Amino acid sequence: MGGVRPLGGGPARIHATPAGPRGRERATQEAAPPRAAPDAAVAHGVRQELHDARETIRGLEAALSAAEGAADAARQEAEQARATVAAIARRAEDAEAAIADAERARDAADHERRAVQQQLAKERDHAREQARPTRAVRDALRARGLADEDEAAWAMRGWLDAGRLDEWLEALDAEDPNALAIFLEQRVSLVCDAEGCTPLAGAVVVPVAPERCDVCGGSDTRRALEHFVERCVESGLRRVRIVGGSPNYHTELRRLLGGDRRIELKLIRGDGRRNQNDAKNDQKHADIVIIWGGTILDHSTSGHYDPSAGRVLIVAHRGIAGMLQRATEALGQGQRN
Repeated sequence: MGGVRPLGGGPARIHATPAGPRGRERATQEAAPPRAAPDAAVAHGVRQELHDARETIRGLEAALSAAEGAADAARQEAEQARATVAAIARRAEDAEAAIADAERARDAADHERRAVQQQLAKERDHAREQARPTRAVRDALRARGLADEDEAAWAMRGWLDAGRLDEWLEALDAEDPNALAIFLEQRVSLVCDAEGCTPLAGAVVVPVAPERCDVCGGSDTRRALEHFVERCVESGLRRVRIVGGSPNYHTELRRLLGGDRRIELKLIRGDGRRNQNDAKNDQKHADIVIIWGGTILDHSTSGHYDPSAGRVLIVAHRGIAGMLQRATEALGQGQRN
């Protein structure tokens, strides 16, 4: 053997071991083998745990960041909610103020409305008092057959709707004492609902019971005319003149008489201007003259008919049937006398 060489090829060093107990202890320590390195698996596990810990930390950091973001968002939402609540509170206050203003305005309007209503009521009462017809007008309305203020008001509303209120006012102011009566005769027609009872053209129709009807008076107009004609024939009165009555009444009489030639009937308007000679001529060519009172009849017309110049019969009734009935009765009394 060539001797002992150290690893690496250098010359071997021989250390002398001191004698004695210390030397032996040192020699024993130097002769012990070196400690083994950490196990690789253990190192790997440590490294893995370290990695996991880092990942956990990163996850916690991410969660913390998210939580902080959520907290920021929650704070923003809370701020927005507070702002919204504040805005709603302001709007509520504004609304309450507006409601209070509206209630005050309503109270003021109610007060003003009541004041206006009271003023209108006073003015209405005053106007009604001013418009209340005078005694002469009331008498004229009553003479025309208007029974009460309701029927008079009905007629006036009709004139107003027909645009004839000015005519009414002119008749009230006219100097002619007959102007009002003529207007009422022409512009008021008291008519029932019986067939054949035709109102005057251009007149306001005032609905009445049959017994107050201008046309029939509650009787059969055709039958009344037949009886009148028969009585005239019995009395030897063929030429008959009737003075008065409206144009509509004349038209109705002619229609009812039709082609009956037993009498010769001439109808003379009561609002015409006839002089003394006209009246004498009428009486000269008539067997009887009937003055139809209660209708359109100017005294300047009827006053010219002299009973001494011929037979004159005055019948004061408005309706056609009533006038014919009364004329028939009067002629019958004349026969008996």
